[in-house]
Amino acid sequence: MNTEKWDDYYACLATQNTSLGHDFSVTPEAIQAAESSSLSLECKLCLSPQETTKLDSVQWYWAGHQNTKLEPIEYGENILISPIDKALQMYNLHEKHTGQYICRMGQAEAPPYFLTVVASLDEDLNEVHSAEAPSGPYAQQPEEINGYNLIVDTEWTPWTSCSKCNQIGRRHRFGYCIVKYKKKHGRHVRNNNGTSENIKTPTVQIPKEHYELLQIFKFGIPCSSHILPRSLKKINEVVNRKNEIMSGYCKGLKQ
Repeated sequence: MNTEKWDDYYACLATQNTSLGHDFSVTPEAIQAAESSSLSLECKLCLSPQETTKLDSVQWYWAGHQNTKLEPIEYGENILISPIDKALQMYNLHEKHTGQYICRMGQAEAPPYFLTVVASLDEDLNEVHSAEAPSGPYAQQPEEINGYNLIVDTEWTPWTSCSKCNQIGRRHRFGYCIVKYKKKHGRHVRNNNGTSENIKTPTVQIPKEHYELLQIFKFGIPCSSHILPRSLKKINEVVNRKNEIMSGYCKGLKQ
């Protein structure tokens, strides 16, 4: 068993080294969560079998959205560190938790998270069905923002726990608007304007550094994120993109 854990550790190091690329850069993540919800942030560092058994092998740091200095997180009832994988587990989120989060192990540092906690997502949501459902409405597809070389898409949270144990219940997940740089997008993208004659001329001027920011955040930035530049928030497709909620049936396991 111990040999397998060491093999997993060395495989993690190899994968991590490959993902750095030629410029040895890491990819930060911008994420969004609703007030009163919970969240788990993975510590994306390779932990050896010895390090997983040490309670203080990993330390999480954070800086509020109006601060730049990272400080050690004070753990408590609503902010815990997992003894198994060193993930940061946060409960009963509040807007004050908006900011940058990063885990460190000695001199090693994982890619940072930029978390934005917003008011409840229960309002102004479009209810949609999964792709397997016999009828719609279905989730919105990625959409190209013509003239800007950008994509507006939906990022989905994990499914909630099943509402009932050992019987058929309901579960749901939220989908929130994100903006991506077009060259970093891999899914099929819907283009509402089929011909070049219909391509709109940009009405909002986007500075070069704002495009560069989106290129750094390869997974996109939430439309409501505190780090998304105002110029991008003014684009009509971003303003009009609705958040969504998807519900489905499930069968919870008896505890």
